[in-house]
Amino acid sequence: YAEPIFKKCIIKIPAFKKQHEGLHKHSLDNNVKHICPVQCPMCGYFCEYSIGHGGKHKTRHGSMQNTRFASNSTEIQVGDRKYVVSDQTSAEYCNMFCANLPASGRGHAHLSYCNSRENCSNNSIDGVRHQIKQYHPEPNRPKDEITHQRFWQNINFEDPYSNDQKQTFKQCNIQCKWKEHNDDHFCTGELWHQPFTSNQITNNQTLLPGGHICNEKHPSRYHLIFILDCSYSMSKCLSESKETRWQSVLKAFDSFINTRKQESFDDLISIIKFDSCAEIITKFEEIKTDFNQKYLNQIKPSNNIGTS
Repeated sequence: YAEPIFKKCIIKIPAFKKQHEGLHKHSLDNNVKHICPVQCPMCGYFCEYSIGHGGKHKTRHGSMQNTRFASNSTEIQVGDRKYVVSDQTSAEYCNMFCANLPASGRGHAHLSYCNSRENCSNNSIDGVRHQIKQYHPEPNRPKDEITHQRFWQNINFEDPYSNDQKQTFKQCNIQCKWKEHNDDHFCTGELWHQPFTSNQITNNQTLLPGGHICNEKHPSRYHLIFILDCSYSMSKCLSESKETRWQSVLKAFDSFINTRKQESFDDLISIIKFDSCAEIITKFEEIKTDFNQKYLNQIKPSNNIGTS
């Protein structure tokens, strides 16, 4: 960043006059180039084109001295550097920052303050949507999310990133968490796409929660419902065993859950216990939950209560 240089007029003021006639001139060269005075709002670098040029502005860009970090999380990762909300971004450069975000900047968004808390009119603008989560600082002040492409259009500067990088920025950043993937697998849709349905995927794709698509087939997600008998009879031991029927149920439950964890990453589990009446213990809980620790270890077979 550099302060503008204002050159002095080279025309001499005639004797006994307070000013010369005509316009000021700072050079004898009639073809001298006057540089555009518009600055990048993030780094403050001046446009390198001539004053009065058409089209967008262009500059080499530099340290982002005029911006600060905002996020919905407490920590922001940029390359190998970590920041917290409200940190100054002066260690980052306009023309490198976006590509240094997680996943090479895939599906990132810029922020601006919204003009309305409830009836945002910017949703009708391509590449702009009202926030879908709160951002710090000032979490109660409404904000808009802006795509990378729209952001550079808004500030009227040429986008300094490569075509490949700009294509990455346009893609959805939801990542498939299936553990069998050997590398990162992201949703194949574009940023902020409408939810896909089962009718829109091929046999070689998987529909992910939230209507996203993984370009690899893996076991389907199931909602598994366990109905467990915890009546008095479950406290009795099995024939020729010191293990009670209830203990056998828990062992079978664990074995099944562990098998499903190896085959699928996001089954949903519901558990119902019953004796003389039924009770829902949990519903639609992720399979990664420790169900024994959280629920089943606290359940004991009923005393002298049978099923009905």
